[in-house]
Amino acid sequence: MAALRTVSKLNSGAFVMSVAAAATGLACVSERHENGAQIAPEAQLSKTPQASVSPPPPQPVEAPAPVRSDKERAVMLAILSDEYTVFSQGGKALVGDQLAGNGYVAVSADELQREYERNEVAGDKKFRGNHLVLRGKVSDIKRSVGENYFLTLKGGTNRFMQPTARMADGHIEFLAAIEKGQNVDLICEGDGMLMGSAVASNCMPASSWVDAMVNAKLNEPLASTDTMTNKLWGLASSVSQKLAQTSPCWSAPREKSCSKEIEAVTELLFRPKATKPKSETASKAVAQAAQVNTKR
Repeated sequence: MAALRTVSKLNSGAFVMSVAAAATGLACVSERHENGAQIAPEAQLSKTPQASVSPPPPQPVEAPAPVRSDKERAVMLAILSDEYTVFSQGGKALVGDQLAGNGYVAVSADELQREYERNEVAGDKKFRGNHLVLRGKVSDIKRSVGENYFLTLKGGTNRFMQPTARMADGHIEFLAAIEKGQNVDLICEGDGMLMGSAVASNCMPASSWVDAMVNAKLNEPLASTDTMTNKLWGLASSVSQKLAQTSPCWSAPREKSCSKEIEAVTELLFRPKATKPKSETASKAVAQAAQVNTKR
């Protein structure tokens, strides 16, 4: 047993010496590698510097889109309502040329019927497929199959063959309120001639059309390519800065009182300074507008 313990001690000492020698050898190898000796692939991987990760580039911050002020929108609403209403009644309006270029044709029911009576082909060329700004006197109010309503308008040379206005859906209240002999303003689509009568289809009351057009223009993007609309926005911006805080335009932009104030301010803004008012009414309007500007 003593011999075994002696061998064990000897073996243990030899083991310690061999471990110490191995450690010394590794240290030497490491020193040689640091001095330029070839490095094992495993060591190269551990020595390879990590690539620096650059932060992502900052994202550009978009500026908030400009918006129209409430006052500008109120004045624009008044201007557009006046313009489209005048046009829908067959009058001259600033938007007239633009609408004519988009296929709008102003015509009375009598003119429409007579054009077709003279030459149906010529009538189709002029009216069919176009938007008709149609004005006429109601001869009859009827309903065909289902919920399809139409108006017979007075016009032409034969009282048994008069122009027909087929109404679009959704205008029951309008139809229920009108009477025979009443003048109506409609926006329709020319639809040719049928059994001797000129036909207009998809008709709606002019007032409904005006509302739709005004809302569409008010909600157009600021970067509109519509030159006329941009000019009207410029006018609305200038006028809105001159109207008094108590102007009816802020609460009832479609009232005539608002239109009169806008006309007075517009006259003041764009009349040459040397020009004098031509009438007492104009003089009063300009004086009122000037007083408003002084208060502001």
